[in-house]
Amino acid sequence: MLYIGVTSELYFRIREPKQKYYPNSFFAKYNCNLLVFFEQFSSIEEVIIKEKQFKNWKRNWKINLINEIILIGMIYFLLWTNHKRVKTAINIEINSA
Repeated sequence: MLYIGVTSELYFRIREPKQKYYPNSFFAKYNCNLLVFFEQFSSIEEVIIKEKQFKNWKRNWKINLINEIILIGMIYFLLWTNHKRVKTAINIEINSA
């Protein structure tokens, strides 16, 4: 299930579905509890325009966007974890010398 919506409180938008705070909500009914993508805007008018654009996209376009975001996130994660490993290995070599 894909849900596209607007919120002024991102923290609550993430927390409430995970906790099933509203048991009769769309999120609880369809078990939507993972935020995949968000954008920040300076005006509500910009938000509404972007929301309408996303809602007009075909489902496979949205899924392709999600897959790209996940792939980019995985690349950043791997780069970050590899960077930490290299740093740790260097520290071990320095300490053991």
